[in-house]
Amino acid sequence: MTKVDQKLGRNAAVAPESQAAFDYFATCAWKDPIEPGAWIIESVATLPEFRRRRLMTGLLEGILEEGRLHGCDFARVSVVINNTAAEELYKNAGFEVVDEKRTPQCEYVFGFPGLRLLKKLL
Repeated sequence: MTKVDQKLGRNAAVAPESQAAFDYFATCAWKDPIEPGAWIIESVATLPEFRRRRLMTGLLEGILEEGRLHGCDFARVSVVINNTAAEELYKNAGFEVVDEKRTPQCEYVFGFPGLRLLKKLL
């Protein structure tokens, strides 16, 4: 996290806070090794003023095609529980929820109960 803080131009004094936040978030994440053939989609977002314009649908189609071109068998993405818009986007693209992880730490620190893991065959 120190390198991330430096890259973002944050003062070194916030490093313990950043690390603590990351440690809490890590309680929500899956610790299993990534399966062979996985095309992983993470950290996809749209600025509020550009939402509801179907931009993500087109972007997602391109992301999935890129995974196919790289020979991946399936795509996976983690979605914050209660982010209905994101989950619906992925479900409409053929993803299915395959797992869910809730922790009190995520709820307390970030205000969401955890993450859902969605997958789609490519």
